[in-house]
Amino acid sequence: MSFVSGLLKILGVGALILFLLVAYVAICDPLSVDTAEGRRDSPVPTPEAVSIIERKIQALKTALARNEAEYKRLSEDVRTLKRNAELFDARLDLVSAELDFVRGELERALKTIDATYEKHWSTANGCSEACTRLKEEAVEELKSMMARNTELEKKCAEHEAYRREAEEHFKKMRMEQAELLRKIEHDKKELEKTVRAQARTELKGVLDAFLTAGFATAPPPRGASQATALEDRSETSSQAAAPVTA
Repeated sequence: MSFVSGLLKILGVGALILFLLVAYVAICDPLSVDTAEGRRDSPVPTPEAVSIIERKIQALKTALARNEAEYKRLSEDVRTLKRNAELFDARLDLVSAELDFVRGELERALKTIDATYEKHWSTANGCSEACTRLKEEAVEELKSMMARNTELEKKCAEHEAYRREAEEHFKKMRMEQAELLRKIEHDKKELEKTVRAQARTELKGVLDAFLTAGFATAPPPRGASQATALEDRSETSSQAAAPVTA
């Protein structure tokens, strides 16, 4: 917009200068009279008017020169803008090419990602099915193990009951055995007492009979016979008591 407004200003100033030049020529030219009629009725400008017109023309020339300089500057700016626009277009083309390249790369990457996703998705579905199957198998195995554990617990309970019963029976047998041993020991002691008493009685009877028979057959001297009888009685008692004790 600034370039267009400057250009319009320059054109307006140029038109004004052209108009003033035409007016100056019309005023100052002495041949402007009507020669056909032979009359010289055109007014002659005064020196003051000519001076004013010259100053205005000079001011217009100065303004025209300034406008020409402004026009040149604006033209240079336009050329600079054109060059910048060309550079911008080139950069825009480069960026567009880069964007197209990046878009292509992204499309290829997206295709690769989609293919990989599909592959992973199918693999995940397979893994999910395998996991579900393994889970079902694990649940079945767990149920089987729980059933076996229940059966084993029952068997362990039965075994524990049998063990306790066996322990009770063993304790009872040990008590009965101890009672039987105690009774056997008591009976043994009683039998030993009885056997010893019977042995003493029988031994005493035998000794009495032997002594009676010995004294009846051959009476020894009084002192010697008593000593011999006492020795024989002690030896016989010891010999008879030895087998009984054994």
